[in-house]
Amino acid sequence: MIEARKVQKLGQTSLIITLPKKWVNAVNLKPGDIVFISIEDDKILKVTPKKLEVEAIRPTYIIDADRCTSPGMLERVITACYLQGYDKIMIKTKKDRLSADHMTEIRNSIARHMGLSILEQKPKEVILQCFIDPTKFPIDGLIKRLYGLIISMAEFLVQALDKDEKEMLEEVKHLEEEVDRFYWLLVRQLFLAQRSKNVAKQINIREPLHLLGNRVVVKVLEDAGDALNYVAEIMLGLWDMEEARKRFKKFKDLIGEIPRVADKSMTALINLDVKMANEVINEVRDLISTVEALDKMLGRGEPWRVAEALTLSRILAALDKFNVIAEITINRAVEEPSELVMFKEEGKR
Repeated sequence: MIEARKVQKLGQTSLIITLPKKWVNAVNLKPGDIVFISIEDDKILKVTPKKLEVEAIRPTYIIDADRCTSPGMLERVITACYLQGYDKIMIKTKKDRLSADHMTEIRNSIARHMGLSILEQKPKEVILQCFIDPTKFPIDGLIKRLYGLIISMAEFLVQALDKDEKEMLEEVKHLEEEVDRFYWLLVRQLFLAQRSKNVAKQINIREPLHLLGNRVVVKVLEDAGDALNYVAEIMLGLWDMEEARKRFKKFKDLIGEIPRVADKSMTALINLDVKMANEVINEVRDLISTVEALDKMLGRGEPWRVAEALTLSRILAALDKFNVIAEITINRAVEEPSELVMFKEEGKR
């Protein structure tokens, strides 16, 4: 609801307006109360009563475990609550106790989500608490960490192929679990930033439009991690066969390109470097052509064909994710005038 107010002059220099009566009553504002006035980025003036600045007691969100009747449902509902930014989550049942399966899903949720712990446990209820302060985790730092994990996964794959170290493939799987933990934390941060401009500002999201771009970035990075983990799983399944290891080594140089492309993609995104982002797109396109050429060289109908084709498809999927991030970089770089793209108002020369 928008109400018009006439600006009036008070004294020699001050301008004043009256406050809407409905709003005054709704926030219980009295003469002499203090209000905070802030100028938002879009030049909107925000008036907040001091009493509303005091953090309210956040509610406890209650999950009815008895309604979570299919496998994995409770775990997914807990994840959804975590992503929404809920700090305190209670899981309850009307039965004598929470089932063993439900307790397993609760413990799995704790392992998967950073900062989530059991605050209180009784036979019929469990209270989870997230102890993370969102303002302490700037979005850029979390995205850099996610990039670092993807790069490490690719490097471990190369080391496994280069030195016949099966243990490195196991490390890739552990890193993928860490990728998921950072992914969930990043999505939680973005949800909270969408709700609160104050949180968005403190975690270094300058424009609301960047929320969507960052959501895409973290999703494609998580997908890249999934793809590399899939490659590790294929190799692990056949690693004890000498012929399999010999064939997988053909992909070592190609996998070795992923850390370089990922690092270049991250640098371009951080610096909003259009030229570098464009180079990433061109380099990924060339690498995809290499993957396709290598795929055609593989013998049709050979017993190793399926494993090789699946490995190549996952390598291709990982590489293609950095194309998406490079495109976001270029889009973000032209939001403000620069030497590359200048703004000209209509009617001006």
